[in-house]
Amino acid sequence: MKEIQDKYIYKSSEVALLIAAIANRRKIVINATKLQKLLFIVYGSFLSLYNLRLLDEKPQCWPYGPVFPKLREDFIAEDFSKVNFSDMRIPKKVKNDHRLQNVVDFVFNGFGLWSAGDLSAWCLNSLPCKATPDTGQIIDDDLIRTFFNSIINK
Repeated sequence: MKEIQDKYIYKSSEVALLIAAIANRRKIVINATKLQKLLFIVYGSFLSLYNLRLLDEKPQCWPYGPVFPKLREDFIAEDFSKVNFSDMRIPKKVKNDHRLQNVVDFVFNGFGLWSAGDLSAWCLNSLPCKATPDTGQIIDDDLIRTFFNSIINK
């Protein structure tokens, strides 16, 4: 399998805000937990499809599933229901990235209506989390890619 390059494309906050804006446009309830899990699925799907790290931070395994800790810290009090496409924190390049848009649409079509609890349970039972038992430990990108390769029909 091809080696994953140790560089990233976007900040986790940029993609998270894009996900929140899309959820709000689709009238899907979004909160911090659901956002973290959808972001993990976007991260894993992008890694599987393009063999590239999407974000500036790697997910960690926490008691309720994968978490991007810097994002959590930066947005601990964010009201995601107010985020829309005019939000200046979402760069134009993020909004216009067709590969990213396709992955986010794929994730929303499969997981967008799931509750935060259902997403947490699904993520916790996934190979990447089961193979990363220590809370706070970074989930290996190769594990994530292998798992998402098994569920994405390329």
